[in-house]
Amino acid sequence: GSSPTLGTGADTLLPFANEVFDTDNAYDTSNGRFTVPSGKAGKYFLHAQIKTATHTNFNMLEIVLYQNTTAQTQARVYHDDYGSVNASALVDASVGDYFWVRAMQNSGGDLTLSTSVHHTFFTGFKLL
Repeated sequence: GSSPTLGTGADTLLPFANEVFDTDNAYDTSNGRFTVPSGKAGKYFLHAQIKTATHTNFNMLEIVLYQNTTAQTQARVYHDDYGSVNASALVDASVGDYFWVRAMQNSGGDLTLSTSVHHTFFTGFKLL
């Protein structure tokens, strides 16, 4: 797929285009949401990471993991080259809750993210 681009100063929804495992067909690549399926409420571990694809000095790179419309966790890095940032959360989730990731940077120009599933990804699984 094409490389996701973060415009400077803009919150950007990240719909991750590739799925490695999705046993319940709960992730929608068109809108970037993982939705808790029927009968699957419980405690979930969620993790997201992004990495820039180019050697670019930037001021700030941020990632936020949301449950519905509420930010559950957020992480930032400052003044880095080939920057990466990740965030994790343990959450109680009800059927129909959805999770998604947004990112932001303020380098003064667009930043392209790596498309490698080892560098830029969103993952999660049910614990209980």
